Amino acid sequence: MAKNHQGYKNLLKLHRLANDYNLLTFGRVYPRIDWKLLSENSEGLICTTSGATGILGQLINTRNNPEALIQAKKLKDIFGENLGFEVQPHTLKRQSNGFSDYVDQTLSNNTLLKFSKELNVKVFASSEVRYLSPTFAEAHDVFLAM
Repeated sequence: MAKNHQGYKNLLKLHRLANDYNLLTFGRVYPRIDWKLLSENSEGLICTTSGATGILGQLINTRNNPEALIQAKKLKDIFGENLGFEVQPHTLKRQSNGFSDYVDQTLSNNTLLKFSKELNVKVFASSEVRYLSPTFAEAHDVFLAM
């Protein structure tokens, strides 16, 4: 998220560069940003960690907490007080990809709460809402297909 004009400019720049340096995997294009690019363009940005399918959540759900803590520290070094750990108030265990891997939101939440105390990082709750009402589902599907 952008917290000021400089942040908005950096967000647009990161978006453009992420698409310029994309990664093609299994016939799908994935925009990507490396740590150097992120740290060079972090001014004015607020970083949130995403839910259980984000970088920290994936590491936590594969029981790699030491690496998750290392990545959390990197984010803290880059964003400082503008970093927030995202927890989600549901207890879903759901498939996260086509390989039958499952994410456990409760495990992610509890570990991120522990990390937040250790690193002095704010925590906030979200719900991964994609649209305001079920009537917007078709429009959302069209948007994703573009």
